Amino acid sequence: MNSSPFKNEGWLYGLAFLLALGFRLIQLGASPLTDSEATLALQALHIARDRFARQWGRQSTSIINMTPQKTQERGGLQAVDYFLWSLQRFYERREDRYVELLWNSFRLVHDLDDTRRTPYGVYYTRKKPLTLAALDNDSPGI
Repeated sequence: MNSSPFKNEGWLYGLAFLLALGFRLIQLGASPLTDSEATLALQALHIARDRFARQWGRQSTSIINMTPQKTQERGGLQAVDYFLWSLQRFYERREDRYVELLWNSFRLVHDLDDTRRTPYGVYYTRKKPLTLAALDNDSPGI
């Protein structure tokens, strides 16, 4: 039996990478990736796909299409931006009111930087919410 907290972790890493790349492309000014950024992004995608294939015995052949857009053009991007902003406020300023307000809409927050207990970080879910009490003052956070 697999004791992994989340069954499709490889896909989550890939999705996180794609979201980060997408947000990079839709920032104000929306400058294209430099050659070195594009190379690193493609390498990260290949690594995530290889890890998934090794772990699950399946090769992903999905085609990934990305369309850079400003958040003003898409309501969904505005919503995602607000969720990420609430996490940024939580980790950088220890301000939890926005995360608390949105917490019922979160499914999973994976704090990769908090390796105090496990090398892969900490998972926060509805049953184990992300709160200031869950963090120590010296917690690395995002």
